[in-house]
Amino acid sequence: MLSFGSMLGVRDAAISGAGVAKIPTILAESAIAEGRLVEELPDWCGAAKDLYVVFPSARSVTTRLRVFLDMLNQWNGTDFADG
Repeated sequence: MLSFGSMLGVRDAAISGAGVAKIPTILAESAIAEGRLVEELPDWCGAAKDLYVVFPSARSVTTRLRVFLDMLNQWNGTDFADG
């Protein structure tokens, strides 16, 4: 049995042929598109989890945080900056 401290490690092990992995779509989509991973159970999905982004206020949004929020908004279709 393998043990990892990050989902990226799980993804990389699956790409290397170590076995089947359950990883978030956002981590697998480029490897699937490139043919490095194959989606085995496309109709099956684990339970959805809520995602919350907490930060002090809109005036303290750094460029780094804004880029992160924009990436989450694009991926999830939700405006995390709306509060």
